Amino acid sequence: MPFLSSNFKLQTSNFTLRYKRFAPVVSFVVGFVYDTLTLTRIDRLSDNLQMLAYLLLSGGALVTLALAEHGRLRHDLILKRLDWVQIVFNFCLGGLLSAYAIYYFRSAAFSKSYIFVGVLAAVWLSNEFLPHRFSRLRVLSLMHFFCSCAYFTFFLPVVTHRLGLVLFIAGGVLSLLFTVGLWTLVLGRELFRPYPYGRDILLPPTFLFLVLVVLYIFNWIPPVPLSTRDIGIYRSVKRVPGARYEVTYRRPEWFEITRRDDRVFAYTPGDAIYCFAAIFAPTDMRQKIFHAWQQRLPDGTWKTTDRIPYPIVGGREEGWRGYTMKRQISPGSWRIDVITENGQILGRIGVSVVAATGRPESIVTEYK
Repeated sequence: MPFLSSNFKLQTSNFTLRYKRFAPVVSFVVGFVYDTLTLTRIDRLSDNLQMLAYLLLSGGALVTLALAEHGRLRHDLILKRLDWVQIVFNFCLGGLLSAYAIYYFRSAAFSKSYIFVGVLAAVWLSNEFLPHRFSRLRVLSLMHFFCSCAYFTFFLPVVTHRLGLVLFIAGGVLSLLFTVGLWTLVLGRELFRPYPYGRDILLPPTFLFLVLVVLYIFNWIPPVPLSTRDIGIYRSVKRVPGARYEVTYRRPEWFEITRRDDRVFAYTPGDAIYCFAAIFAPTDMRQKIFHAWQQRLPDGTWKTTDRIPYPIVGGREEGWRGYTMKRQISPGSWRIDVITENGQILGRIGVSVVAATGRPESIVTEYK
């Protein structure tokens, strides 16, 4: 039995040494998946407290790693367990990035946001292979700043019931102050000297903050906490008793398995095309939403023919429902952008208008 026990310990030790370098990546993925399964609503207190806990825990782990790196941590008990501190940091950042993925992807109109987060994930994973530990520490700090910025820029609109560039900038400033506070715990007054630390530690998050502001202005970052829960093209939309909307569309052919609306619209003179959308907003938030109807011109550009507003009120789980309609529409390619008052795009749906000699004989009716 002693032989079996020592043999088991040896195998366990060899396994740990072999796969130890994968622990940070695994902890990151576990945190990401855990939040994907547990987070529900962006305005729910429990969700926000969970993300705040991640932010504070990862901040404490970052300070611990930085103190150890700069020789200012004297506790042997912690120094021997820095790998576990790294795992905690990665798990928390994985959780924060998953919150970004869940909430920001829900609000994204295009693949821009997916590409943006994909690049950030690639940067995060690449830092595991950086040869110089202090360089890697700077990357960890930058990633932590990004996650705190992502948190504050949707938390502030949730608590203030407002949305816009000013609040986005305010969230970024809070994140910068948080980052400065963490590094002050590590370096004290040395942080504010240009050399050797000030420039290398403070300039990257400041530059990233400015980049995020530019991306927000140019609609590369979606207007969280708003998100499009449902959008479709229909032949008719009307409010019916029971606080429901009745929508109709041409019955799909047997091979059109996934079609649930009329994005290929058989148009006859006198028809109206309806765009129905459900927009989620936090409780008590009020916003004005626009449907911008755009036609594709022969040269490939898009021309806005109508910009129709309607108000939304937050709180409904499935989103505030609304619709717009257009008559006397010419055949061709069209699209409808769902946009905020500030011009940020929440959603987009395309419709191909095809001239027809008669209306569809078979119609499907659904309720939303």
